[in-house]
Amino acid sequence: MRENKVKNKFWVFFLGSIFALILLEIILRLASFTAERLWLPRYSFSPLNKNIRTIVCLGDSFTYGIGAGFENAYPAQLEEMLNKKFQKEKFKVYNLGVSGANSAFVLNKLKNMLGKISPDFVVVLVGANDSWNFESGAGADNWDVRVKIIMANFKLLKLTAVTMNNLKYCLIAQEYSQGRKHFFLKQDDINKLIAQANDFREKHDFKNAERIYKQAMFIKGWDALVLLELGRLYKLMNRYEEAISVLRKALFSEPEFEEVYFELDDIFVNQKKFKEQVSFYESIYGFFPRNTFVKKRLLGSFIAFADYCYLKGDYGSVIFYYEKALELDPDNESIYTRIYYNKALGKIGKKTAKMRMVEKIARENPRLNIDDYVQENMYNNLTNVAQICRTRNIELIFSDYPEQSFAAVKSVAEKYKVSLVDNSAVFKKNLAGQKRSRYFILADDHHCTKEGYAIIAENIAEAIIKIIEK
Repeated sequence: MRENKVKNKFWVFFLGSIFALILLEIILRLASFTAERLWLPRYSFSPLNKNIRTIVCLGDSFTYGIGAGFENAYPAQLEEMLNKKFQKEKFKVYNLGVSGANSAFVLNKLKNMLGKISPDFVVVLVGANDSWNFESGAGADNWDVRVKIIMANFKLLKLTAVTMNNLKYCLIAQEYSQGRKHFFLKQDDINKLIAQANDFREKHDFKNAERIYKQAMFIKGWDALVLLELGRLYKLMNRYEEAISVLRKALFSEPEFEEVYFELDDIFVNQKKFKEQVSFYESIYGFFPRNTFVKKRLLGSFIAFADYCYLKGDYGSVIFYYEKALELDPDNESIYTRIYYNKALGKIGKKTAKMRMVEKIARENPRLNIDDYVQENMYNNLTNVAQICRTRNIELIFSDYPEQSFAAVKSVAEKYKVSLVDNSAVFKKNLAGQKRSRYFILADDHHCTKEGYAIIAENIAEAIIKIIEK
């Protein structure tokens, strides 16, 4: 009898909890639906005078104007700047930014908008939310990503994720603020954090070193130097997979950071992971196909793996990877390469070599991870944006964040010859000798003040003026 009562209480509690979660999900969806209609701007897109050029700004909270308000966001300031610059014609700028928007949302927004208006310019600033907002994302090849995409559709889980991130930030902010004013950090403060973490690392106090590196990352974001030092720490701790993952992010931030490649090659060579090295650099090269520095690294990895295969007697793979190297650099007449290539041909013959090549020996792509998915999905979405704008003869402009840029954005800009506004370089220059609070609302929040958004507006205005005056 007593056991039945306990079971009944358990089921009442369990089913009640499920019902409460479902109810909360419904409330959050209704709140989201209501908020979108009450607070987001709703434009009628009524026909304008022919002398008025229309500009549509698509993006997330940086477009909407979080930190300074919708009326002080960069689209509003952009409209004012352009109308002052040109006397004979006027400009109308539409702010279609939505906080939390990812690249898939921007693509869908563009498609829906083009049924109502045909703008002269489209400005896109997006990417920061793709790493956590998988809503409307395309399917992926592994379950890790699929599960995250499914979970992204639940408002309750999104709220939980945001709350946890904010809580984590608050704990770090509280810890770091002891003994200094946390909200007025300069680059020197970041450098001091890195130096402090390096000191802990040298003393083999890995726990404190990792903690401080992560503090610096929360303040600075995907800073290549912070990621490099954290990668070195993980390498010392024999956490090689984490080291590779962190160093990979450093390359997406700065693809020509030579010290990052030294650390990666050291891991791959010492662990004899030559095949993984090839796959890694093939993946990086896929995002930077025109970068000669990345191309050189991929070429080196092909040659290194071919040499390794020769020593193991896998002559089919030797030929395969040397031919891959020659595809990248057809004029390469390296004696070193030719010796091993000819030896392999002599030992197994051209016919056998071709058979093994057809079977694609030693060419297994790594399982798609979440970072790959984020970059690939962003690349595909922005490619569609570029293709749509090109088909409709709309001038497209991509814009970087004030302190963050994405490889996928740069790749699409290069491929489709889209203007790319490098805000991060301008902000980096302006921050030298200036208080961070002048341009940003908080020390570790990248959202801008009115003056910060003015810089973004000025940079985009310059890009638009260049296009008009061609």
